[in-house]
Amino acid sequence: MKAMQSRKPVGRRYLFNLIMAACVVLFSLMSIFGFIAIQNKNQFIGTQYNGVTWSAASLEIEYLQFLHEIEEFLHERSDKESMLLQFDILWSRVPIMIDGTEVDVLQDLPGYAEKLSAIEQVLASVDPVIQN
Repeated sequence: MKAMQSRKPVGRRYLFNLIMAACVVLFSLMSIFGFIAIQNKNQFIGTQYNGVTWSAASLEIEYLQFLHEIEEFLHERSDKESMLLQFDILWSRVPIMIDGTEVDVLQDLPGYAEKLSAIEQVLASVDPVIQN
């Protein structure tokens, strides 16, 4: 009889250890699959927004360089040709932000098209002044 009583706790302990091992394995598998899912999403986001980041940064850089070139021209440290070149480069970035395949993601943002249209209108109105 004592032999049977000593076996029951070992059976319960074995069952407990088995359940704990199953929980550890299940948790490990869930962690691995979660990590893989996060990596896939990060990779997707990285490829999706790389072009967007470059296009927006490029437009901003050209805008700032154009402002700098105007200042240089006004202080007679630069010639008109340099300013016109910088203006043309700035103009060339706007169609990329409007029609570029990289920025399709941005088209869904509220006000995106209106802001780019406003930028385009400002550049169009400034164009005759810059050219003369």
